[in-house]
Amino acid sequence: MRLTELEPRWVGMNQKDIGREGPGCSFGLTFLCPHCREQRIAVMFKPFIDPDNIAALSPWRLPDAPDPNTGEIKTMHWWARTGETFEDLTLTPSVDVSHHGHWHGFIQSGNVTS
Repeated sequence: MRLTELEPRWVGMNQKDIGREGPGCSFGLTFLCPHCREQRIAVMFKPFIDPDNIAALSPWRLPDAPDPNTGEIKTMHWWARTGETFEDLTLTPSVDVSHHGHWHGFIQSGNVTS
């Protein structure tokens, strides 16, 4: 099946968040679980889709950035990304939420497989 069939949405910030106009920055996506089609799955990725480099201008602390008060880095899992749209997106490694009773599989070139 295609990722576009699972109501995907980008996770990120838009230019308005920092007082500018433009497309914004995406650092993840959510989509319906291919198994149940009820629960949304969230996946964070690097590199960001950030054509205007607004992540560097953001006053928000992005994941894996040092806490400004303590310097501590909060680590989270990031998937490697290629592709810039839902139609051509590839994420590695596989996405595994089977321990919660949901899907385990791959997103490759916009295709979702188990």
